[in-house]
Amino acid sequence: MNRNNIFALSTLLLLLASSAMAGWTPPTVVGPPISTIYQDYSAYVTQDNRTMYLASDRPGTMGQRDLWVSEKVGGEWQMPVSLGSAVNSTYDDRDPMVDETGTLLFFTSSRPSPYGGYWPYHLYWSRKVNGVWQPAEDMGMPINSSFGEECPFLFVAYRDTFFYFASYDRSGGQGQWDVWVSHRSNGQWETPVNLGFPINTGYLDAAPFLTKHLADFENCEGDRVRMYFTSMRPGGSGHIDLWRAIRVDGLWQNAENLGSLVNWGYRSDRPCFIDDDKITGGGLDRKQDAILYFSDDGRQGGIGSWDIWMTRQEEDPPSVSNLPKGEAGIDLNAYPNPFASEASVRYLTPSGQPFSLKVYDVAGQLVRTLAQGPGDGRIHTASWDGRDENGRILPNGSYFLKTSGLSSSKGAYRLLLLR
Repeated sequence: MNRNNIFALSTLLLLLASSAMAGWTPPTVVGPPISTIYQDYSAYVTQDNRTMYLASDRPGTMGQRDLWVSEKVGGEWQMPVSLGSAVNSTYDDRDPMVDETGTLLFFTSSRPSPYGGYWPYHLYWSRKVNGVWQPAEDMGMPINSSFGEECPFLFVAYRDTFFYFASYDRSGGQGQWDVWVSHRSNGQWETPVNLGFPINTGYLDAAPFLTKHLADFENCEGDRVRMYFTSMRPGGSGHIDLWRAIRVDGLWQNAENLGSLVNWGYRSDRPCFIDDDKITGGGLDRKQDAILYFSDDGRQGGIGSWDIWMTRQEEDPPSVSNLPKGEAGIDLNAYPNPFASEASVRYLTPSGQPFSLKVYDVAGQLVRTLAQGPGDGRIHTASWDGRDENGRILPNGSYFLKTSGLSSSKGAYRLLLLR
């Protein structure tokens, strides 16, 4: 399957996907002192819903926009405090993301860099030591490049660390803004890989935010992860919308638009999802609706231009049990994906019928046959170690698992090899 065919398939599937998603309450602006008459943008809220980092050009800002932090006290957000000159610059600083320890900060900045190129934004990080943020550092190559980068997100799972971000028209992408991922190995970030369809399309796709339920985090066999992100793909309101995709056993399912109640036809951007099992109140765990924070520009009911908004999710998100047959990966599961050394593939063969599982590169060349023959009606597991038929180690990048003869076969499933 060549790239043009893959893109055509992606567009068709997106048009067929449902654009509405039930369960969201009408969005409300997060009022002062968070949203003001100034630009208040790209909020990142910790999973306990008690600390918010955001970008703003309010009075006291050093440059175009600075990074600020607000604490929730007595259920009310307090006046944001600047992160100071160690982090902020006289340029545009935005898109804060803090790891679960609260000591690592990642963000986007337009400050001068050695990378050149059309888009001046790149990614930086800072560490908090004894309660003080240290001078920000360039994340360096291969994360940063001459193509420009935004929207950092650090994802840690099963002793592996992955760094997701958006990059503009980077070589090997789908076009325009795409979501990329890099695996950390031996203390170094590896060459980023394009996440591919159905996350990326030929349109703008950016601002990844990944989440998973605690029960799923402890269940290595499940690996149910959700990604909230922004996109201009077909099936939305016509401009920048919020979308969500669920990853089941290593495979990203088709993205779903959050619907017209959340998306209104202009710029709904920079999602941050707070899981319902992570919110606490009054020192006691209390079951609450999950919360989605996001940025919006010029929305009716707002205060300034860019404001911080929130909506609650009143219903449980989709699970493996209620996904359409074939989408939950009942007949084909690849785990983990991305993978660093080996991916396992679980599949159900048709009794007495021929089938095959083969791996192809992006040029459409066969690199490895994992399994083939007549089926026996049983579940089997095959593994791929990132080598070709002759045992040669293949380079990092995207590969496609092509299935034939399996009941849920839909063509090519993308695998991401990250060594």
